[in-house]
Amino acid sequence: MKRILCLILAVLVTGMLFAGGGQVGGGTAAPASVGRKYPSLPFVQNDGNTRISMMILTSAGSSYDYDDNSYTREITDTTGVHFDFTHVPSTDFGTRANLLLAAGDYPDVINPHAGGGSWVPDIAYWASEGVFIPLDDYNLLEYPVIAKVFHDYPALNLTLGLPDGKIYGLPVVDDAIWSTYQFGRANIYMPWIRDHRQMTMPQNLDELLQYLRWIRDTDVNGNGDRNDEVPLAFSRPQYAARYFANSFMPFVMGGDSQFGLAQENGRVVEQYRANEYREALKYMANLYREGLIKQDAFTWSTDQYRALVLSQDNVVGMHIHGYTHDLINSAERWVEYFIIQPMNGPSGRHWSTNRGSWGITRPGWYVTDKSKDPELVIAIYDYLGSDPLFLGGWHNKGIEWDDPTPGALGLNGLPSLYSRLRPLPGTQPPNRFWGQRGAFLMYADRRYGEQAEEVEIITEWIRTGNPALRTRVWQNPSYLLSSLIQMSQSHLEYTIPDSTFILTPSFNDADQRRAADISAVINPYIDRSIAEFTTGVRDINNDAAWNAYLADLTRLGGEERAAIYQRNLRN
Repeated sequence: MKRILCLILAVLVTGMLFAGGGQVGGGTAAPASVGRKYPSLPFVQNDGNTRISMMILTSAGSSYDYDDNSYTREITDTTGVHFDFTHVPSTDFGTRANLLLAAGDYPDVINPHAGGGSWVPDIAYWASEGVFIPLDDYNLLEYPVIAKVFHDYPALNLTLGLPDGKIYGLPVVDDAIWSTYQFGRANIYMPWIRDHRQMTMPQNLDELLQYLRWIRDTDVNGNGDRNDEVPLAFSRPQYAARYFANSFMPFVMGGDSQFGLAQENGRVVEQYRANEYREALKYMANLYREGLIKQDAFTWSTDQYRALVLSQDNVVGMHIHGYTHDLINSAERWVEYFIIQPMNGPSGRHWSTNRGSWGITRPGWYVTDKSKDPELVIAIYDYLGSDPLFLGGWHNKGIEWDDPTPGALGLNGLPSLYSRLRPLPGTQPPNRFWGQRGAFLMYADRRYGEQAEEVEIITEWIRTGNPALRTRVWQNPSYLLSSLIQMSQSHLEYTIPDSTFILTPSFNDADQRRAADISAVINPYIDRSIAEFTTGVRDINNDAAWNAYLADLTRLGGEERAAIYQRNLRN
């Protein structure tokens, strides 16, 4: 129970970091006064005449139509509302949405899968054109689930609001400490630390260099081949550059943040021009010269990277990636990789690999001026966010999750809301849920309300790496969340402050297009420059080579992009 209380503390601290600031209850949302138009189920008579049209992001082989999707049938049969879906794959969503909006042939609701990624900046333009309607006048705080998330996450007023002070999207919350600290995070192969270093992890850049050299020069995996070990691998050059830069400076990346585009005292700066960033590249170049970085790291696919890291040959000592779930599979190997913070740099400290705290909140559904009844859309969204509709639409009950054991506690120490049935996300039967396409409101009570199973054993595994516990923790349904919570706690002390990050600007159309055009050119150039400086194609220690790189950034529009962000800056 003491271990569970430690997790409660972590959750509470995380909640304070994520929810701090803003007006409790939603500063821009309309105050509760008039009441809900649809206070009880069914919302309308189920005669097929009340319909909501929706453009929805769709994965291969899935359908949300009534005849195909059992969760859609449950929603319609309960509420009386029928849906007409336009299914669009993720790769085409932004393009299709803009084409439909420009042509005037768009549905009642645009549902871009909990945020829409790079498509989000266009929202301000279409709102200014009157296509998306503000939701402030529809008594949002009269809806209990929506009211709760606005109360618990006042940052929604930033992520949903536009410069006119109004809200144009229904809320999404994905509260997970590991998600906030994921961009450019490293994992280290724990058994080699356990068996040869008594669980003592490297703490600074010098110690890491010695550790990687030891892997290179030693038959660590004991198979008789001293050349098959890989000291360091990474899935993307930007992840590695961000990880090592955080030993020198609070370098930003992730979520809605462009790589290295940050704020300093209210001024937008390009961190990839800084001397500290150059020092990080020098460190990487030295690792490469010494044969400590996998050469394929600059050219391979994520699938090739994953296959090497999770192979049964035990060859990768440390790897750097983004989202943790990308490296989870059915092999036990993944539980042996432990999260490790950036190394302390010359100043004796480091910064975490976090994104802005508001990154756990974002817009979900957008209601257009084609909707005859926006209040019905809001009522449906609030209903989908309620228990147990949320859990039923998130994953399949009886396959991924089920009701908790009576009297069981969750990871937050409170009565559990559900139990996970298997330790890893698996392939689910299609067309039985909506996932994040519904009202994705994974607030802290829900995320950490998962039934806790043998948390003390998980804690012992993380502390000691006792090999006798490996299979036990791998089979434990609680290991995924509990381990991520515990390993992420160490990041809190070194969090990059929100004032360093840039909240997604609400560009006008011209600025949005110009910034996107520049990013399409300059981001690949930065990726290529990381590879070239690291591998020695360009000499990172040569001032002329560095000055040529800086000149290229200006020529490609780096300063212009920073100026665009500056004049559209939101605080």
